[in-house]
Amino acid sequence: MPFSRIADAVKNHDHYFTQWVNGLGRIGLSTNKNITAAMRMLAYGTPADAANEYIKIGESTTIQCLQRFSRDIVEVFAERYLRSPTPTNIDRLLRISEKRGFPGMLGSLDSSPARAWQKQLLHDIITACIIMHNMIIEDERDLDTPIQDAMEAPTPNVEVVSDQNIRFQEFLA
Repeated sequence: MPFSRIADAVKNHDHYFTQWVNGLGRIGLSTNKNITAAMRMLAYGTPADAANEYIKIGESTTIQCLQRFSRDIVEVFAERYLRSPTPTNIDRLLRISEKRGFPGMLGSLDSSPARAWQKQLLHDIITACIIMHNMIIEDERDLDTPIQDAMEAPTPNVEVVSDQNIRFQEFLA
């Protein structure tokens, strides 16, 4: 998954990621800096203020880059790289996560890099990670291997918590 492929697609979709010159003649942040800051937060869980040390981007700008980048990845690549999991996929993921100490990880938002707790933002971040994972798989897979079409998957039994404050307190504990 070439970085430039993602950067170009996101830049063409959202002009926020296009470098510009302001009224004083100062050059704004480059596409690569903005996207690198967002991808490092997603890949390594780096805090937003850490981007200032190596990319020279402020914390609030890094957070905005992450939010817009995640949303743009979903809007640009979702149609190609997302599909409903098959029952076999769900079973395999649940078994793997159980072995790694994350039982019931599907449908759980407390296993994501999350500074903001807004449901839509978490959805975009998690979905963007899934899309980029699928892009890596596509880039590295054997081209001769057949791809199985998506099958109807049963709706997973997910516990819905109505009071997010209680869920957050349980997570902190």
